Order: sequence, then C-alpha cells, then structure tokens
Amino acid sequence: MQNIIKNKKLLIVISTIFVIALFSVVLYQDSFAEVNVTVDGKTQSIKTSNETVGEVIKESDIYIGDADYINFDENQKLEKGMDIVIKRSRPVTVEIGTRTITKKTYKDNIKDILKDFDITLGKDDKVSPGLNAKYTDAAIKLTQVEKKEIVEEKELEFTTLYRDNKRLELGKTNTVEKGIKGVKEVKKSQTFENGKLVKEDIVSEEIVKEPVNQIIEKGKKPLTVASRGTKIERKTVSKPVKKETTVKKSSPAPKKEVQKPAKKPESKPASSNKFNAKKTITMRSTAYSIKGTTASGVPSGPGKVAVDPNVIPLGTRLYIESLDGWEDYGYAIAADTGSAIKGNIIDVFYSNRSTALKYGRRSIKVHILN
Repeated sequence: MQNIIKNKKLLIVISTIFVIALFSVVLYQDSFAEVNVTVDGKTQSIKTSNETVGEVIKESDIYIGDADYINFDENQKLEKGMDIVIKRSRPVTVEIGTRTITKKTYKDNIKDILKDFDITLGKDDKVSPGLNAKYTDAAIKLTQVEKKEIVEEKELEFTTLYRDNKRLELGKTNTVEKGIKGVKEVKKSQTFENGKLVKEDIVSEEIVKEPVNQIIEKGKKPLTVASRGTKIERKTVSKPVKKETTVKKSSPAPKKEVQKPAKKPESKPASSNKFNAKKTITMRSTAYSIKGTTASGVPSGPGKVAVDPNVIPLGTRLYIESLDGWEDYGYAIAADTGSAIKGNIIDVFYSNRSTALKYGRRSIKVHILN
C-alpha cells in the first residue's frame, strides 16, 4: 500500500515538472514573433523577440531612405504574421517642353508619379508613356495642351473709283469722297503645346464695318494753254504785210520806216549793261493772252513768256527791250514752251486780248539777267 502511495507522489511530481517544462516552452515560443519583410518585391520571414517594427528593421540592417516607402510606422508594435513592405525610391525625370524636373520617388505608376511631383494634368494634356503605364528608366514626357479662342480685327481696304468731270481741267483731280477702311472680325481657335502655337483654325468671320469707297473725279475739260501763234499769229501776219506795202511806196529802206512812227520812252534802257545782263539776244516776238498752265507748272500771266529751252532755259530771268518804239515789255521769266516757239523767237503774255492782237510780230532785245 505504501508503495502505491509513493508511486502516486512520484507520478504527480513528474507530471508537475512536465507541465512546468511544457509551459516554459510555450511561454518561450510566445516571446518570439514571426513577421514577413518584403523589400522591392523580395520577401523574407523573420522571427524576432523585438516589440516594434523599427526594432525589427534595425535588427535586420535594413536602411530606410527619406523617399523610401514602408507600410507601417516604425513605432508600430509587432504582431505575429505581420507583412512589412518596403519600397526603395529612385530618381525619375519628367520633361515638360524644354523644362526638366528630376525627383526621387518609390512610386512606379506614371499617374502616381506625376501626382507625387505635384503636377496637375489638364484634360487635353498628353503623357508618354500613358498614365496607366509602369515606369521604366526612360524620362516621362509631358505635353501641356492649351486650347483657346481669340478674336482678331482685320482692316478691309476700300476701292478707289474714278469718274470723269468735264468741268474740271484735264490732268487735274478732285477727291469727292475719301475712302474709309472697313473692319472684319475673325474668330480663331488656337492650340498651344507647352506654350507654343501648333495649330490655328478660323472658326468664323464677320464684317462689322463696311469699307467706304473713295471717289475721285478726273478732269476732262481741255487744258487752256497759250496759243503760241495760232489765231494770234494769223492775225499778226497781215499787219507786217501792210507795213511792207507802205514801206515800198515811201522808202527803199523798210526797216527804218517801221521804226519811224514811235519814239522810245525815256525809261527804256540803252544797253544790257544797265541790267547787268550776262547776255543779250536779238529775237523775234509774238504775243498771247489765253490763260492756262505753263510748262513749268505755274499759271500763265503778265511777265510769263514762252521760249525755246534750247536757247533760253526755263526759269531764266529776263528783261525784254523793244526795238520799234513799242513800250518795253520789261522784266519777265522764261516759264513756258510751245510747238511754234523754236529758235530765236519768244512769246510774251498780255492780259488784254486786243493788246496781244495789236502787238503782232516784233523784233526785240532779250537781256538774260544774272
């Protein structure tokens, strides 16, 4: 009986020791946690007695950079079966036109990378490769697209219309109505890529102001110019013939007889020296009275005489001296030409037509003044 009691006591001791040992083993095993650590897709299981994620990372000699990713805070308490994920960052380049941005990021999706760069995409912007593509080592190219509409004003040229005016002298013009340019509004659609205009389309055109035509009258009235010996010359031809007949009856010297009737006025210069003339020419002369525009562009009038420019250049100042008793014509300027005025002949102007007819054809001295 005593042996049975001893055996029971021994069995109880052994059982107690086993339970204590088993409890110790279980308690020891519970002091370790098994976690999974994945770095850039590579996973390893780690048994650790550490209490936080940071302690496990440090114990495993895993470096975490500023731009690297870890899915738990380092102060997070460990739990059995915890999956710790770490993603290494790398430099990524984004090209926007001529501008380049480089930044380190752990993200591998193009859309997420641009978000990490704080780049907001417009609805028309273009990205290469696409937004849903995975990042490779090539630079991401972003084309910022801007579309806008503008309105431009363009001038419309007016048309110049000409019409004849028979009351206006030939060669002259008169602006009846000045032309006014019109205005056209052109609406355009423009497309810019990275600030550069790449496409432009005309959406609409509208004339907001019609141009006003310019109207100019052209003179058709024949220009009245000096006769240069047409009617006046025909009238003056008869007078010398009558004188010639009279001369033949009275004297064999007709020239002296012609100069006999009139006496020279006291004011008549005796020679060219009085006028400081550089040259004196004896010439034939006729007269005219028709008003018009001279060859030099000035109106005909007293003191304006017609000459042969080969003999006396236009613009030359003159003094015309009578040789037959007719009053000196006086100071004049070579201002006009004529088809009948060739060589040593000059045509002088008188305002009174009857005086011009009486003048006829006469010999004169033309003093060319300095």
